[in-house]
Order: sequence, then C-alpha cells, then structure tokens
Amino acid sequence: MENLLGNAIIAGGVSCQKDLPDPLSNEIALGYFLFKAVTLPYRSENPPVPSPKKKKNGHPGSSPKKAKAGKTTNQSEPSSHEKTKEPATNNHVSFSAEHTKPPRSTFFYPPEESAISSIVLASHDAEISYRSLRGLGKGGKSLAYLAVQHGGERNGSQVVIKIPNLDTKKFAEHEIRSRATALNASVNVEYEASRDLHGIHGIAPIIDYGVASWTVKEKYEYTLLLFFTVYPFVSGKNLDTWCLENHGTGGKFSGLKDPRDWFRLAAQLLTIMRNVHNQRVIHGDIWPPNIRVDGPGNITIIDFGECWKFDTTQDHDSDFLYAKRHPYLAPERLRTDGNHRQKWYTPADVYSIGGVLHYLATGQPPPSPVSDGKNKKNREIKKEIILALHRHNSKLYAASPGIPDIISICLHPEQADRVSHVSPILDTLTLFSPESHDLGEEPGNPLSVIEEEISSLGKIVADLKTSPVVGHPIFRRLILHRLQQLRDELSPLPTNLFILEGDRETHINGMLTCFDTLKADDRILAVTSSQFWKPGNFGPYGRLLTKLFMAADKGVSVSWIILANDNPSDIDREVLTYHDIAIKDYCKLRRIRNPNELIGKSKKFYIGYCSLPADEIVRIRKARNAFILLREAGLWLMVAPDYRIGDYKDKDKDMLLPFETTMTSIRIWAYARRTDTLIETHAKYLDLSQPITTWKQ
Repeated sequence: MENLLGNAIIAGGVSCQKDLPDPLSNEIALGYFLFKAVTLPYRSENPPVPSPKKKKNGHPGSSPKKAKAGKTTNQSEPSSHEKTKEPATNNHVSFSAEHTKPPRSTFFYPPEESAISSIVLASHDAEISYRSLRGLGKGGKSLAYLAVQHGGERNGSQVVIKIPNLDTKKFAEHEIRSRATALNASVNVEYEASRDLHGIHGIAPIIDYGVASWTVKEKYEYTLLLFFTVYPFVSGKNLDTWCLENHGTGGKFSGLKDPRDWFRLAAQLLTIMRNVHNQRVIHGDIWPPNIRVDGPGNITIIDFGECWKFDTTQDHDSDFLYAKRHPYLAPERLRTDGNHRQKWYTPADVYSIGGVLHYLATGQPPPSPVSDGKNKKNREIKKEIILALHRHNSKLYAASPGIPDIISICLHPEQADRVSHVSPILDTLTLFSPESHDLGEEPGNPLSVIEEEISSLGKIVADLKTSPVVGHPIFRRLILHRLQQLRDELSPLPTNLFILEGDRETHINGMLTCFDTLKADDRILAVTSSQFWKPGNFGPYGRLLTKLFMAADKGVSVSWIILANDNPSDIDREVLTYHDIAIKDYCKLRRIRNPNELIGKSKKFYIGYCSLPADEIVRIRKARNAFILLREAGLWLMVAPDYRIGDYKDKDKDMLLPFETTMTSIRIWAYARRTDTLIETHAKYLDLSQPITTWKQ
C-alpha cells in the first residue's frame, strides 16, 4: 500500500496540473487517483480525469474542528472469532482508459439512519464486500458501523467499518476536502503500522480497507472519495461501560474495590501494550472507550486510528486533534507553540496507560498535568492521585498503598521523566501486587530456586534450536552478551557481594525487592544524606518510601536518619517536606490522628533528620558512613550506593552540594565486617536527630 499511495499521489499531482481545466486543489486529484488505484486493476499510461464542478474560491488547509470527544464506538454485539486476514499489498498501480469516471455514489453523506442497512462497500480485494447493519457511534475522526463481510476467509463474520467523520453542514466544501485528504492519507500510516500487529493477543488492528464515493447534498451537490477501514468486531463492552455495569454502585463507578481486580486488569493492559511497543508501534489514543472488556474481564485494545511506527514523523492538525482533547492524552501532544507538527513516542502511550489505571482506581480521569501554564511536579501529581483515592476509593488504597506509585510513574508530566517502555512498570506492578509470590527456598539449600531457573534456560535453548531465526549470528552475540552480564553479577557472590547496576528503574526495583523480602521482626537501619532521596535517584515521595510504610505494616522495624545541611539546600527542603507529607498521608490512611502515635525513636517506625554542616556530611559520605542495614532472618545485609560526582572548576575543594551527585550502582554486602560499627553510627545520629514531623521550612 505504501507504493500504491506514493504512485497515486505522484499521478494525482501530474494530472492535476496537466489535465484539469480548473486549478482544483490537490486533494481532489489525490482522492480520485487513490480511488482508481485501489479499485481498477487495469492499465493506462495517461487516463483522462473528469472535470468536477467549479467550486468557490477557498484556501485549502484550514480544518474543521473536532467533534465532541467522548462519543466513540460502542460495540455491543457478539462476534465470531475466525482468524483475521492480513490485507495484501499491491506493488504496481495501473489504470484503464475505459474507466474515465468514478461511479456515481448511491450513498449520501453523512448516511441517514434509514439508509444504513442498504450501504454495501467494496473492499480493495475484488472478492470482498461489506454490508452495513447499523450505526455504532462516532468519534472525533470517524463514524463507526457494524457490518457483515461477504467473501474471503471471514465470510459471514461481523466487522466494524469506519469512515471519516466530516461536519459537512458547518464547513465549506474546500475545508471538507482538505480534511478528507488528511484523513485519507492517515489510512496509509495506520495500515503500515497495524500490519505488524496481527497475531498479538488482545488487540484489534485494521484488517482491510477500501474507497467509496459519497454524495454530499448541502447548498449544492458534490462528491467525496473517502477511504474506509475495517476492523474485527470485538465482543463485550467499552471499559467505562463494563466498569459501571459490573462494579458500579447507584449508577456511579468510583473505582475497583478489590485490589486483585485492579492488578489483574492493569497487568493485562501493560502486557498488551508492551507487545505492541515491541513491534515499534505506538497506539496514540489509549483511553476507556478504546478498551473492550468481555464477560470474564479480558481486555482487547481497539481503534488504532492514531497509531504509527517509531521511525516515522506524525503530522497532526492541531486545531482538529487538540481543540477538544480528552484528558488521557499526554501533555507533550498539546499544541503550545503554534507548531502543528507534533512528534511523540512510547512515553505518550505510557501516560495514557496511567490515565486508564487512575480511572480503574478512582472512576475519574487523570489529574491535569498543568498548573498556571506549567507542568506540575511529579510529587504534586502523586499527591492528587492519593487525594482522589481518599475521596473516591479509600478501600482500595488501604488494601494496596502502592497503587498511587504505579499510577504516578506513568503520569509524570515531563516526557523526559517518564519511563519510555512498559517493562519497568510491569516489574513495579509485580512488586506491589497482593499476589506477589514468595520465593521460599528449601531449608539448607538457599540456591535451589536459582539453580532451577538457570536449568530452565537450558530447556529454552534446546527448544530454540529448531528455530532458524534464533540461530542468526547477531542474535547469538546478543544472547551471549546478556549471559555475560549475568555471569558478571554472579561472580562476586563468593565474596558475599552483589552489585546492582543499570538505570534508575533497575536501582528502584532492586531496592523494592530487598524491602519486599523482609518479614515481621526484621529490621531496617539507615543513615543517608538527602541526596539519596533527591529527584533522579529514589525520589522524595516515591515508591521506596511507600515500600517502607508497607514493610512497617508487616511488622518490620524501621529507623531511618536523613542527614540534612544545617543551611538547607533546595534538595534538603524538598526531601524533608515530602517525607513529612508522606507520613501524614500514611497516618490518614491508617486512621492515625496524631503522627506521634506512629513515629518515634522508641517505636517500631521512625524517620528523622539530623542537621549538620555541609562539610561534615561530605566527610561522612567519603568515610562510607552513609548506609542501609537490613536484618532478614537474623542475618545482616549492608546496602551502599555509589554516586557519580559532578565536575568542578576547583578540583582541590570538597564537593559541598549534595544535589550534584547521581546514583550509578548499589553494592549489597552480606555479613559485612563493619556491621557492628555501622549499628553504633546509626545509634549516634539517632540520638542527634529529630522526628521528620517536626521539620519546618
């Protein structure tokens, strides 16, 4: 189809200049030749073109406004489940001299309700046609109809047909033609992206396309040639309707009450989108109306009309797409600088996924990412998520306090701060899931589970020997490289050392795993500087702090001292302030009116701060006296982060600014020789510290 469209556009451009008696806009020629290219498999070197009626002078390029967002396809009929047929592509375009005019349409645009059942549309495949049954709804870009297929492998099956949604009453002919041209061209983008998605479980991409001629009757009559697209019909209901009918109360849905339901749907959505992204495809419009759920609660993602491939640039008509946007779109897709060309990637899908997860938790759309014309901070977004859970679904929040963290890492307003792929979110989901399994090694053989997992790799390799693709030399080198990384991680284990290397998500999920392993009567003793908690490391209001509270819920004793500059820096103020907010949130969640009932030096839970001169904090860090000690089953483990120090003009002076360091790796020592000394160091700073709840800016 890529060649087909390219040749048609070229042919349209030549003919538009050479043969048309009037200086008609290119979209007429483009539409006509697209129609010829996909419907007439004959040959002609220079086909004549009919002369359409003269149109009034106008300036193509302005676009009609988008129809009201929120009214989208509402499929509700059962469907058959035959295999989808991937559309074939034509590599050669030819025309017939005997076909000089497109057939006059017997269908009026927009289709009247009484005439829908009489509409029959011809596929680009001459053996297939579609008879419309009834309307399903409309969105900003398309009108959707339930239809039945005649011919082909899916003969007799129900499908969904979409045609462009054009407001012919409100806009002039030249504006309608301009918009129709843009929508026709977007079909190629969608088709090329969707062709790689066939066979992926949980999606319904485009399976066919065609061109139809429509007669518009307003002040005068004119003809439009429009692409239509065909999708498999997906049984069930849209996510918002399904949630209301199955989990609503009194005609309202305020979020899923059982955390197992929330985690199950979240895992499905994230897994499907990981598989889509693995094919280098971005969906571009994930929100509840584009997610179908069947009776048992299985998710299918529909409407790939905004999808595109990573290696293409997406052109958007900002006025049309963004004028009435829905709140699940990522903020980078907003038109803010007058530039109509918007380029966005997988983080935009991640943001939309976070919006859907917020809806599943609260029944509400995600919070606005913008305040006073500027993007909000990540901590502000998390705070709003927590407030929404308190207001609408405190039961879910009480049962699983990690849900706001999972949502908030998707909803970071700045694209650079947001994770760019789904796998780390799935890892975090597993660590906070109420059904996360315990590894449970056999007594006397603590490496049995590791041994079983490594042996299972051998079975996988044996199965892959029959695959010619995996035998490719590049694949072999990549696999060997990953195995070398595993070997490098295992080699220090005889010295009781494990080094956690990688990006920020690797560090966070590694620490979450450490905390998640602890049980009742285990202990956490820590002395860290505020830069440990700074944005870019573990964050002052993030998942690690939530996991500390969840460990305390399990009966783990927690005592954490934060070393802060006695002349507080911006990082000190931000870290201490948000730790105070987090403790108050936790107290509210657990219905503790006075935080002093929870936090205290003599209690099982304590977070305090110790004000020291900046140069003393630097000396503590250089002496490796900033640490985390974990006692699990009576055995102590020491966690020591490594940092990258910024460049300085004066190399002889100590680094005094804690916000100029970034974590690079985490060293985890078992049976550390300095354990007793570090316990004494913790006791020293514990005596000097004050509860975090006493911090005043």
